[in-house]
Amino acid sequence: MIVRIGLALAAIGTVAACSSPEALTVQLTGYDSAHDMVEFRTVHYVRGGENNGHYEPDAQTRKLPLADPAEIVSIISICSDSMTADRMGRANKSCTKDQLVKALTDARSPYAELQVEDDHITKVAELYQP
Repeated sequence: MIVRIGLALAAIGTVAACSSPEALTVQLTGYDSAHDMVEFRTVHYVRGGENNGHYEPDAQTRKLPLADPAEIVSIISICSDSMTADRMGRANKSCTKDQLVKALTDARSPYAELQVEDDHITKVAELYQP
């Protein structure tokens, strides 16, 4: 089941619709080209284990459209041929919407931080995953 974030989720308390920016940590799972929306699952960080921690995705897939324009930055999976990060370890290679859509339709599932405003994704920043 895919749920559109916004008013539909406000009733169950997952994400309330609002006009102020909100950050979501997610696993990108696909692209719905029929509705022009990014599909994702929110994740939470679990400490410990083999890599000293990992992300665990929620079961429910959600989707939101990209704002026009949206800022998209990659570390490696979205549009980079090799590791590209700033000194703080954050993604810093700019990508196009077409590159993001291609990565998601090529079955890549990177983790990312989404900035959401007015029910649109304004920024996709890929997160490093060991």
